[in-house]
Amino acid sequence: IALVGGGTLPTYMSSKLMIWDDNKKKIISEFKFTTQVKNVKLRQERIFVVLEQKIFVFDFKTFQQVDTIDTSDNPNGIFAINTDPTVTIIAYPADMGTTTDEVVGYVKVKSYETNINTLIKAHQSKIGCLTLNHDGTLLATASEKGTIIRIFETSIGMFLQYVRRGRDKTIIHHM
Repeated sequence: IALVGGGTLPTYMSSKLMIWDDNKKKIISEFKFTTQVKNVKLRQERIFVVLEQKIFVFDFKTFQQVDTIDTSDNPNGIFAINTDPTVTIIAYPADMGTTTDEVVGYVKVKSYETNINTLIKAHQSKIGCLTLNHDGTLLATASEKGTIIRIFETSIGMFLQYVRRGRDKTIIHHM
């Protein structure tokens, strides 16, 4: 179980991640970061820790860091990972190297087994939510406006279709 501190009277700081082993009934590893942990995803082989501008990847057996990924500003910890245990594909808001409005709305898709990195221009505004299908071949994205959901093929970033949710702005939390 991944535990992150926080709340009004936290026992632990929000920049600290603890990995709890429920069989042993104890914390088996701790990770300290310089900024707040926004999201954590666990896989059998890896731990993904999402901060506001970085993603850290750790090996689950040794707890050693195996990757660091720069992202765009990501205050909500937006991050997706496929569920198929035979491949690891992730998606996250992309860092375009500048802070101007023309470069928002990009998503990076990364495959750890094939070393494929696909950059997708998904929306004209900031990414609000994204998800991958089971095998990581399809990506669904929504902007912070929440009016349109777009679907892409992940290996080449090809746009496939869109679904209009409505005209009124809303926050999409999960797809």
